[in-house]
Amino acid sequence: MGIDKNKKIVGVDLGGTTFTVGIMDFNGNILSSVDTDTPVENGPSAVMGKILDNIDLAINEAKLSREDILGVGLGAPGILDVERGINIFSPNLKWHNVDMVTPIKDYLNVPVFIENDVRVAALGERRFGAGKGRKYMIFIALGTGIGSGIIINGELFRGSIGGGGEIGHMVIDSNGPKCNCGNYGCFESLAAGPSMVARAEKAIKSGLETKVFELAERNIGNITPAIIYQAAKLGDKVALDVFRETSFYLGLGLVTLTTVFNPECIIIGGGIAKSWDILMPPAIQMVKTRSFPGSRDVVEIIPSQLGDSAGMIGACVLAIEKLEKEEEL
Repeated sequence: MGIDKNKKIVGVDLGGTTFTVGIMDFNGNILSSVDTDTPVENGPSAVMGKILDNIDLAINEAKLSREDILGVGLGAPGILDVERGINIFSPNLKWHNVDMVTPIKDYLNVPVFIENDVRVAALGERRFGAGKGRKYMIFIALGTGIGSGIIINGELFRGSIGGGGEIGHMVIDSNGPKCNCGNYGCFESLAAGPSMVARAEKAIKSGLETKVFELAERNIGNITPAIIYQAAKLGDKVALDVFRETSFYLGLGLVTLTTVFNPECIIIGGGIAKSWDILMPPAIQMVKTRSFPGSRDVVEIIPSQLGDSAGMIGACVLAIEKLEKEEEL
C-alpha cells in the first residue's frame, strides 16, 4: 500500500537559540509555523518537551489533528547517529548522547527521522528552493560558523562516519588564526561572522575612525556582522576592508569546493549571506578565475531561496524522502 500523500509532515529546525516547528504538505506548502526560544539552560528533557508542545501548537494552527501527520523530520546541530536518532554531541546545545527521536515517535506514533541541520537545509533547497532540479549542488550556511550540505547525484553526502561536509574546518591558511576546533587557519576562522567582528575590533583598537564603532554605540561588544554591513553600505573604509578580506577567504574556500566537487550550483544561506551585494561579487569573481577550468564554467553561485525557512522545510523534505524510499522497498 502506498503512502497517503494527503497527510502532512512535521518539520523541526532546532537551534541553540531558537527553534521552529512547521507543518508542510507533499507539495511544499507550509500550513503553519511556530517559532520559540530554545530552553537550553533547562536541559534536554525541557527542550524535547517544548518541541512536543510546539508540534501540538503547529498542528492546531493548521487546523489538523495528530492523525493527519504521516511523519516527522528533525534537523539538529551537532554530531548525530541518524540510525539510532541520537545527538552524540552538540556544542550549541551542550548535549551528549541525547535520544531525540524516541520522545517524538512515542508521542505521535509516526516515523521520525533526524539529520544535521545544515544538511536538511540543503535537502530543502534541492527539492523546493534554489537547487530545484539540480543533482550536484552544495548548500553553505554562513553565520557564526560555516557548515554545508553536499548533494552528489541527487543524494545527500554524509561521508564514511557521517562527517562529510564539514567545510568550515578545511584549512585554507596554515598560518591563520586558531579555530574553535583547535586547528589553525580553518575556513570558518577566516570567513565566518566572528572573524568579521574580530577584524573590525582590531581596526578600532588600533585607533582607526569608523562608523562601525558609532553604529555599535561606541561599545565594541555590540559589533555584529549586520552593523559592519550597515557601515559598509555607508562607504565606511574599515567596514569595506573587513568585507574585502572576508570575501577573499570566502572565495578561496569556494574555489576549492568548485574544483573538488564540480557542482552545478553553490547555494549560499545564513545570516551573513544577507550582505550579498558587498560580500559575494569578489568571491564569485575569484571562483570564475581561479577554479579548475570546466568546473568554473558550469558552477552558479546563488543565494538561498528558502531563507530562514530552509531548515524547517528541509526537515520536512527529509521525512518525505525517507518515507518515499521506504515505499519503494
